[in-house]
Amino acid sequence: MTSIPDDAEQTDDHAGGSGVLVPMLAEGASPPESRIGERIRHARSKMGLSIDALSRLTREFDSTEQGVSQASISRYESGESLPGAREIRVLCDAIGAPSDWLLYGLLANSGRDEIEQSLLASIDRYIQKKIGDMDSPIVPKVNGIVRWDLHLKGTREELISKARRPPKQAKKSE
Repeated sequence: MTSIPDDAEQTDDHAGGSGVLVPMLAEGASPPESRIGERIRHARSKMGLSIDALSRLTREFDSTEQGVSQASISRYESGESLPGAREIRVLCDAIGAPSDWLLYGLLANSGRDEIEQSLLASIDRYIQKKIGDMDSPIVPKVNGIVRWDLHLKGTREELISKARRPPKQAKKSE
C-alpha cells in the first residue's frame, strides 16, 4: 500500500474537484472492498485534503449534516473497518467519485494513465460548466445524477476550498 500522509497539503495539482481517480482493483483473491481505505486515501490526497478537511467536506454532502467523522475516515483508511451504506454514499458525493470506484476500484470511461484520466476529467468539467450555463434552473447533481435532496451551499470547488480551511474557533467570553 502506498504511503500518503494523513494531513496532505494542498498544491497546484489539487486545484479543485476530486482530481485524478485511477482504477484501483483488488489484487489476487482479495475481495473488492479490501481497498476501500486505500481508495479514500488516494482521493483525499488528490484533493489536497487532510482527514479533518474531508470530514468537514462530508458534512456539506450529507442531508443530515452529520457527515463522516475523522475517526471513522481514519479507521477506513487504515483498513480497521469498512464504511456502511450511508457513509459510502456521503464519501462518494464528497470526493466526486462513483460508487463503483469506491467499492470495486472500477472507473467507467477511464483513461489508460493519469494524463488521459486528467484529460477526461477536464472534458467532463467543461461539459458540466456548459450545462450549468444553460438558461435552465440549477439542478443539484452528484456524479451526473440529479439529487433533489441536496441543497449545497456553493459550488463543488467552493465547498472543497472551505473544507481545507480549519474551522474558526469560538471566542471565549470572560
